[in-house]
Amino acid sequence: MSFDVALGLTNATVNRALAQLYAKPDARNKFFKGSKTVGPVTINYDIQEPPTVSLDGPPADGWDKWKDAIDNNGVTDDKPVPAAADNPFQVRFTQFEVSSGSDTGTAPLVIVFCTSSLAGTKVTFDPQKAWLDESKVPGWTKIILNAAIGVALQKAEQQLAGLDIPPLSFGTAGVTVDLGDPVATIGGGRLLLLANLKSKKDPPDPAGFTWPQQDLFGLLSTDVMNQVAGGAAAKFHKTDTGDGDKGIAKYTYTYTASVSGAQVNPAKLTEIDATLNINFSGDVTTLDICPMERALKGLGGGN
Repeated sequence: MSFDVALGLTNATVNRALAQLYAKPDARNKFFKGSKTVGPVTINYDIQEPPTVSLDGPPADGWDKWKDAIDNNGVTDDKPVPAAADNPFQVRFTQFEVSSGSDTGTAPLVIVFCTSSLAGTKVTFDPQKAWLDESKVPGWTKIILNAAIGVALQKAEQQLAGLDIPPLSFGTAGVTVDLGDPVATIGGGRLLLLANLKSKKDPPDPAGFTWPQQDLFGLLSTDVMNQVAGGAAAKFHKTDTGDGDKGIAKYTYTYTASVSGAQVNPAKLTEIDATLNINFSGDVTTLDICPMERALKGLGGGN
């Protein structure tokens, strides 16, 4: 296991976002209802429940339908199930209603099989093909079925595009941390985006790490925290000068203060150990008291 920055989100996080989108009337009409024309046939569709995602690859539930799924060209193929490196996952539509003329029916489940990749530092999602449960719509013709599959692929692509996951970056207290190329992984019900510090040669490796149970989380290594602490400390520099008169002496002074060696306390990550450096210089000029001393000696008061 090796990474310096990690962002993680789970099925629950994505599904809440999709449910919130579905609950908006304008979005409901724009993304989940409509019509599509394929050749001589026009279908009307209504996705009657919010879609969900399953951030799990094979052999999780539903992947056995891959071999019967149809691509955007309306054909099945012999492509193998996506490998783990392709970050496979599913988008699911339930209660997918379609009508065309006198043919009306509701498919209880449509599964859109997707993969994910990185375009530079940006996470992208790519629907591959879809499977539709035909058990409740035996009267659908092949052309209606293909049109419904095309709608499902299009809607999955639109909704996934709305999940705008920003590129990994980190900076605070005026300090920017330079990160290397990120790595994205999907599995175990979560999406992970990881990166190492740019100064490190090896790519991030999440293997063997126990992830937090939160639906959305971010993690930083002590190396990142130390870099931020050191950068913030390097920006601390204070200089002051002054002078004064105390009656019998005049003085001037100059001091500079800086912080170095800032490191996160490994025993308590909310504390930082550092060294405060202070350089001080000054000059004091005393008044001429020789006449007073001579007077005292003349009176016998001097030694």
